[in-house]
This record gives sequence, structure tokens and C-alpha cells, in this order.
Amino acid sequence: MSQVKTSITAYSVASCIGKLASTPEWGKYIPEEMAELSASFSKGATDTPVKRLISLLPPKLAEFALDNILVPGMMHHFLFRKLLIEAELHRFMAETGGAGQVIILGAGLDTLAVRMAGKYPAARFFEVDLPGAGEVKLVALKRMGRQLPGNCRFLAADLAKTPLTGVLNAEKSFNSGTATLVILEGVLMYLRESDVKGLFTTLHALFSGQLEIIFGAMAHPDDVKNWRVRAANFLTEAQEKTDWHASSRDMPGFMASLGYSLKSWMPYKKLQAFYRPATELRNVPEEDENYYLVTKTPQSVVNFDIGQIPLLPINL
Repeated sequence: MSQVKTSITAYSVASCIGKLASTPEWGKYIPEEMAELSASFSKGATDTPVKRLISLLPPKLAEFALDNILVPGMMHHFLFRKLLIEAELHRFMAETGGAGQVIILGAGLDTLAVRMAGKYPAARFFEVDLPGAGEVKLVALKRMGRQLPGNCRFLAADLAKTPLTGVLNAEKSFNSGTATLVILEGVLMYLRESDVKGLFTTLHALFSGQLEIIFGAMAHPDDVKNWRVRAANFLTEAQEKTDWHASSRDMPGFMASLGYSLKSWMPYKKLQAFYRPATELRNVPEEDENYYLVTKTPQSVVNFDIGQIPLLPINL
């Protein structure tokens, strides 16, 4: 197997999904296939002492650790953001007759493409991640007696060295004119602002057809509204420290400057409130990793007031 390992962040997300799936309270929200694949993918990625420690934590202790080391509500947020993205994917497929194109950048150990490729055989799914990152999932699938669906491709590329346009255009099944949904889950905060702008500019130029992008963006730097400075950076030698941050107030204008219109969004605490009672949200910040949906086609009049942008729908 390649020497490239999955990040602690990617491992933590998959591991937490598996832990939540084992509880009656949260297991009811997690599709059985998501739970099974998350557990299998994370099992094959325990290649460091920190990951092995995370794997040993029972759900409640893992929740306590993430609430106190990272941000209150983060363990649940890993699940809620996946449910939000999956709901948007189903909406997108309904609008495109099940024949749309989905591109997941920096997929980590995510299960979405593998699961949805089977549900939407006329659609095409592409995961783009660092060389070797997809191998963990391929090995896990083989161990489970499963194969990667034919309409799902794992593309290995270091986008810091290889242009995304070249990576996608090298795939015969890729079509820049097809209606496309790009998913950026837990990715952009690790990039510099110039790289974020460059990525959105590349996507804007690449696609001639309908383009929608759903992405998460940190509202604050690591040391703001969190005196612990996300102490997990210490465990990872600061290799996964966040870099790009954008407040919700500034997001409409930021997207408009890149040729996008903000269609809907979901702030961190509001997403938590759909699933958890108010008594559990006392320490949860109003904004942390917020989620946004943008479209390439600008509105005739761009709304720069985030308070007037509708929330992403939640289907409970």
C-alpha cells in the first residue's frame, strides 16, 4: 500500500460515525450501509498511535473529548453535515433525473460516493484525493467482499502539484457539460484563501453546464472563541491547523466576487438544533463550520444580506 496515510481528521470523522451508529439515540439517523462502511474504512486506517487511541474511546468518552479538545458539538456535527450533504445530493439527483455528475474533493474516508453510485446507476461519481488515500477504502471493500461500483472512480492526485482540470479531463466518463454537484466537506479550511479562490475559479471555468457546490467554511480562526486553540493541533503537530476562515456575513460577497450566487446555507448551531434539544446546546457556538450551497449562474441581483439567504432544508 502507498505510504500516503489518511489524515487524523478523516479518520476521526469516519470513526465517530461508527461510534454514533452504535448508540440507539443516533443510530436511527445513520443508514446501515453508512455505518458498515465507515467502520470498515476506519478499521483499515488505524496506522498511528493517536488513531488507535481514538478507536478505543467509547461513544460518550469520544464525545466528551471532542467537546473539550475541539469545539462543543463537533462529534455530532460530523454526522449532521453528512446527512445535510446527502439530502442535497438526493435533491440534485431528483432535479437531474438521476443522471447528474458528483465530484467529491478531498473525500477522505467518506462513504457517500460508494453508496450513492449503486442507488443512481445513470449518474457518475468521482472522488479526488491524495495518491494512496483511496487505497484504504478499496482494501476495505475487498475485505467486505464488495467491489467499487463501475460508475464510481477514485482519482489519485495531489492538487497542489497537478491541476484539477487535467485530472478530471483525463477520465473518459467525465463530462464538463453535464449538470454537476461538487462536494467540499471539511476541506477548504485547510487551504490558503488564495487557493480557495483559485479552486472556485477553476471550477467556474471548467464546467459549461449547471454547476452547484456545497462546502463547509470555518467562521473563525482556531484561536477565536476557543481558548483551547483546538488542542488537537498539538497531537497532529499542527499539520492540520485551519488556515482559511470566512464569516457568514462576508460569504455572499466573497462568492459573488468569484462568479457564484449563494443559494442557501446552514450555520453550525442551527444544524445542531434540528437534532438536539436546547439543553444540550448551551455551549455550542452559533457559528463554526457553516455549510453553504452556491451555483455558478449568478442571480440577476445578488443578495449580500446573509440574513435573507434561506437555510438548507433538513429532512428528518
